[in-house]
Amino acid sequence: MTRRTASIILDSVALLLFTALTSWPLTGLVFHEWAALLLLLLMGRHVLTHGDWIAGRLRRLREDGLRRVTPAAWLNLALFVAMGTTIFSGFVISKVLLPNALAAGTWIKWHSLHDIATLVTLLLLGLHLGMNWDLVLAGL
Repeated sequence: MTRRTASIILDSVALLLFTALTSWPLTGLVFHEWAALLLLLLMGRHVLTHGDWIAGRLRRLREDGLRRVTPAAWLNLALFVAMGTTIFSGFVISKVLLPNALAAGTWIKWHSLHDIATLVTLLLLGLHLGMNWDLVLAGL
């Protein structure tokens, strides 16, 4: 199996998992939280798989400054922040994996952040997929 094929499989599983996570009322909270943990691991693997690209962008940033950073790099950074916020806020409001004792008002604030970050992640993920569609087709 080539690296590209493995990447396509990993990313496809992550996309299906993210889709299931956005439908948590259908799957239940227990599945939602365990699937989120699995998605976190898959996204870590995704970042490691594309580490050369990330290192190249960071090197370019150090050498050329902000003026030469590509739109793809900005999009990926925004997606990283949005998904990180989604996952972190999800762990804060967790009821299964990391049961918390948050006051109702605090829980609602974190849950609102989780919902907003999820929507932003969904939007950015669609843009990310569209921007890399040629790589997806090449991998298939």
